[in-house]
Amino acid sequence: MTFLDEVDDADQIESAADRLAFLNATEFGAPGRWVTSAGAAADLSLLFNAPVSAEGGIATADITMAAPSAICRQADLPAGAAQGDRLTARGVVWRVRDIRPDGTGMTIIDLQR
Repeated sequence: MTFLDEVDDADQIESAADRLAFLNATEFGAPGRWVTSAGAAADLSLLFNAPVSAEGGIATADITMAAPSAICRQADLPAGAAQGDRLTARGVVWRVRDIRPDGTGMTIIDLQR
């Protein structure tokens, strides 16, 4: 049995305040605004990741695909959050492609333009 199998709730490992510390806008975090397809909106703190994609030269077929994503606390998602919603991060409006709770109280959000 692994350690995580013995823990019933991620809050027993770290609190919601502990998770929020990772998203501090004065350090690594950024403010975001989530708008559901039904029009409900929520402001949240997130880590935004938009890696630069690299393309191979003429002599190679290597292509690196990099999809933008964000990480937020699962508790901060608005009710009814779903694929197709809009997330504004760093002044750009993104479409939510996928929402993936990671089992620790955080959620990874895959984005596209």
